[in-house]
Order: sequence, then structure tokens, then C-alpha cells
Amino acid sequence: MTLLPSNDLFQPFVGGQMEIQNGIENYVYRGEIETITYDANENTLHVRFAWLGKGALPPTEWIEALGLYVSWSMSICEISDIGPGHLGGRRLCLNVPITGELVVIFPPDGSKLDRSKIKEVPAE
Repeated sequence: MTLLPSNDLFQPFVGGQMEIQNGIENYVYRGEIETITYDANENTLHVRFAWLGKGALPPTEWIEALGLYVSWSMSICEISDIGPGHLGGRRLCLNVPITGELVVIFPPDGSKLDRSKIKEVPAE
């Protein structure tokens, strides 16, 4: 069942994590959600991360990602509740068929990537 976007839907996920996968372009991002807001006027979901790692599929190594902000037009996304994960807590899934992205949003008590597994980008 497709859910309708709203701030009430997304706010419980602040402090949780988000994973963005694209099998076509072979990338995955995962990070901690600092803020997640839905702008009804623009029909856009905005996410700011406290930190973010990137890798290839399947992820065997994580590298620090420097961009900490993403957004999606909800007109090209389908949102579904995919239920609790192995650690419990409700998860949401955004399917973005136009870009090939699959996004899973984990609650604060859900699955987590350990930030210490992310290699820092060397300073230039």
C-alpha cells in the first residue's frame, strides 16, 4: 500500500538511518538522519544527515561522503511501510523508479551502520 507523505510520517525517523541504493549506477549511501522534512507546497522530501558513508554494491567498504543533504520530488516516489526489521521498529521504503533508487528509512532503534566503519576522506 502506498503511503501519503507528511511530516508526521517522517518525524519518528530523526536519529535513525537512511540507506540509498542504486543498482543501475552501483552505489549505496548510508547515514544518520539529522533532519527529515516534507514540504507539502513543493511536494518534496528534504533530508540532512549528521554523517554519511558511500560504497559500491554490495558494500564491502565505506568511504566518507561529503554531501550531507538530499531531496526527492515525491511526485516520482512511491512510499511504503515495509514493517519491522530484524531489530524491530517500523521501516519505510521509497521507490524511485525514474532514477533507479531504492531508499530504506530505519528508525532510531533499527539497523545501523557503525560510523567507525567509514574511512575519512583525506584533507587536500
